[in-house]
Amino acid sequence: MATASSTGSAGDRAQDWHQVITAVIEATAVAPDLFFERLSQALAEAVGASTCFVTECDLGPVKAGDKPNLSGVEARTLSFWHRGRHIDNMVYPVAKTPCEHVFRDGSLCYGQGIQQLFPEDADLVDLGVESYAAAPMIDTRGNVIGHLAILDERPFQDGDINLAILRLLATVAAAELSKRRAARLAAERERLLRQIIDLLPHPVFAKDEEGRFWLANHAAAKGLGTTRDRLLGNRDEDFLSAELVERFRAEDAEVLRSGDRLNVDEIEYLDNHGERQWVSTSKVPIDIDSTGRRAVLGVAINVTDQVRAERRLRSLVEATAATFGHDFFSSLVARLSEMLGVRWALVGEVDDDRIRCLALSANGELAEPLHFDFQGTPCAEVIATGAQFEVRQAVGQRYRHLPGASELGTESYLGTPLISADGEVGGILAILHDRPKVISAQDRSLVELFAARASAELRRQRAENRQRELQSQVLFVQKLESLGVLAGGIAHDFNNLLATILGNVGLALMQVKESDELRLYLQEIELAAERSAELTRQMLAYSGKGLESKSQPVDIAVIVDEMVELLRSSVSKKARLRFELAESLPAIDADPVQIRQLVLNLITNAAEALQGQSGDVTLRALVTDPPDGLLETGTQNPLRGRCVCLEVEDTGCGIDDETRQRLFDPFYSTKRSGRGLGMATVHGVVRKHRAAIEIDSVVGQGTRMAVWFPSTESEAETASREPTQHEQGECRTGTILVVDDEASVRRTAAKILQHRGYRVVEAADGLEALHVFKRRRDIDIVLLDLTMPELDGFETLAELRKLESDIKVILCSGYSSRDATSIDVDGFLAKPYRPAELLNMIDPLLPEHLRPVV
Repeated sequence: MATASSTGSAGDRAQDWHQVITAVIEATAVAPDLFFERLSQALAEAVGASTCFVTECDLGPVKAGDKPNLSGVEARTLSFWHRGRHIDNMVYPVAKTPCEHVFRDGSLCYGQGIQQLFPEDADLVDLGVESYAAAPMIDTRGNVIGHLAILDERPFQDGDINLAILRLLATVAAAELSKRRAARLAAERERLLRQIIDLLPHPVFAKDEEGRFWLANHAAAKGLGTTRDRLLGNRDEDFLSAELVERFRAEDAEVLRSGDRLNVDEIEYLDNHGERQWVSTSKVPIDIDSTGRRAVLGVAINVTDQVRAERRLRSLVEATAATFGHDFFSSLVARLSEMLGVRWALVGEVDDDRIRCLALSANGELAEPLHFDFQGTPCAEVIATGAQFEVRQAVGQRYRHLPGASELGTESYLGTPLISADGEVGGILAILHDRPKVISAQDRSLVELFAARASAELRRQRAENRQRELQSQVLFVQKLESLGVLAGGIAHDFNNLLATILGNVGLALMQVKESDELRLYLQEIELAAERSAELTRQMLAYSGKGLESKSQPVDIAVIVDEMVELLRSSVSKKARLRFELAESLPAIDADPVQIRQLVLNLITNAAEALQGQSGDVTLRALVTDPPDGLLETGTQNPLRGRCVCLEVEDTGCGIDDETRQRLFDPFYSTKRSGRGLGMATVHGVVRKHRAAIEIDSVVGQGTRMAVWFPSTESEAETASREPTQHEQGECRTGTILVVDDEASVRRTAAKILQHRGYRVVEAADGLEALHVFKRRRDIDIVLLDLTMPELDGFETLAELRKLESDIKVILCSGYSSRDATSIDVDGFLAKPYRPAELLNMIDPLLPEHLRPVV
């Protein structure tokens, strides 16, 4: 090996080391990327050594006297020159090698016997070296980061190795390694930064002062319709419109000038596909490097979905806010199907096991609403769970009962419940499409929002319909009440006239012989008056003020069984009467005579609805609960509890709306010969029994009338008084006070009593009656009318009781006896009455010595 020591003196060797440094510097300057390769080669050739290598190792700072534990520490060669060529780099453990002493003690030189000094270092044997010299590479912070080593196959002579120069070259190598490490660290940090910003779904970019993109992530490039490699180094005008370029340049200049953050909301632009997009951007100034170069760093958030959702929401609100009822639902489904891009949208109301469609949009147009059973359809899932339910594909195959699912090729479905006021599912909002479709979270929320609005509208409509029904019922009750008052007033006045007629005819008949021809005329007059009295009784029954017998427990089935033959004979032979009577019906508290009248009128009316054609009339009697909201006729009280329902159903012509409104009006009839009192009488009986009537009719298909009577299990006894018949007899001395404001009625009653032989005192009103009663103490009975001016019958009675508590009083009226039964009187006489009825009421109340002799 040729060394410096063999070629000259010490001064020459110093000059040789100067040449070494020069050769090394020149070699490494030629190719900076090959710095360590040129360093190891140039140094080996300059000193005439067979081997030279540079390593990298992270030990941290090592101070004098420290004994660092190097067990497990490895060194990595950065370049390795050996016998005139570079060999592959390697990694080796530094323990028990000369390198261990370099890292621990600093620069050193072993002139010979290196293999014997480190027998466990096999690499020294493989290299065939004898001598070793090295210096540690230390960075500016004092950390040992590697070493520079020279090895030769012959021993070093004095002056061959200058450790000071070797340390100098090791320092240069440490600087280069630190530089490369810093570059690697910067590159790694940049790579990590790019990975981070590329993971962001929002565009991130940085532009220098010239407007060139210096940094950008994939989202930024995609938003501009390009790649990141194409974007970097280019400007906005290469990708955007002139209008946006001018706006962005102004914003960037303002950020660089002010040094403050700039927030820009909802920038609108067209992407490279022509789609309208909206972004919100934040921009801040940053320093690119230490030279003072600046850039604008921006982060943009794509708010296109949010803007579109808001605009769709605003459009839907504008379209539906001012609409109600059918218009609201129609507008809702039309807008939903348009904005969500689906073929069908419907909103429906749950009606038992069916969906009653309120509005349907099909293929962009409003279609005829349909009604369908929801069992076996996806709507059943929504109704059962009360939650949104989605089927993304194959709806037609999975739910074949969904109307048109297979025929129309329905693929996807989204149903949302409409919640009613009681928290139940009252309806459904559904969208369907003919292709598999995934509804976004925003669109699902939009559907839920408008399902809530539809729920509120459906609740409003139901409340409004219920209010309208209640108002209609109240108006109907008021109308019937008014008609009842009118009918009752007419009947009362007519009764007074008939009382006079019947009374005088009765008196005349008492004085006419059986053989007298005049008797026949009087009897015809009496018969006509009795028929007129029957009309007034029907009018009073309608008004609820008709004559009453005391109610008793009544079995409707028994009454109907007794009337079967009568009913069959009362209707046309073409009317097929059917009877469906439940067994063991509970009793109702009723007047059997009036129940018979009600049954007869309902059956007759139903048979006449057949209009001479063949048809069915069915009478049913069953026990059940009344429908919700059914009110007692004549009141606003709901009918509750178990009821006996009497139904009469026909297959006749049905009832139109106009007829239905006037069905119970007295004297209203659709028949030429009808008197219009049949259904009015039915209504009066129903009202008097605090029952309810329900009518269900379809024109051309028939009518069902149902009367609901409150049931009772009581077995109250009903007392009935059988009047005894009295013939004319001798006059007695009993005194009767007749009180009535109708002079003709008063005079007729007086004539009948006087003809019987009683003494009679008359009074035209209550005040006069009290005056007469105070003046005369011989009055035995008071025949007292209920309806009078000044003091009515009840008020007059109260005053009479004060004057004489046990005075016998008979109340007399053309109205009902209901009110009279609640007070202590000795009898009630209904107008018009025959002379015998009046006498049969008076005679039993008098003492034996005042009664006429039979």
